[in-house]
Amino acid sequence: MEDSSELSDDELQAQLTMAQREAMEAKAEYELRNKISHNILVMDPVLKAVHGGERTGFAEKYIDSWAYM
Repeated sequence: MEDSSELSDDELQAQLTMAQREAMEAKAEYELRNKISHNILVMDPVLKAVHGGERTGFAEKYIDSWAYM
């Protein structure tokens, strides 16, 4: 990384803009990953409860098993 005192205002602004964009992208990826994980953890027991009962037919259980692959 360069010494910031040697950069022009325009170069400094460009680096700041790039750093902000990278931080926003990292935050978006983090939040998306967390939302997906949360949805899986919440929905997994619900799907098992709805589709995994004693009265559930073979075909429905078979199709439901593909959801976890």
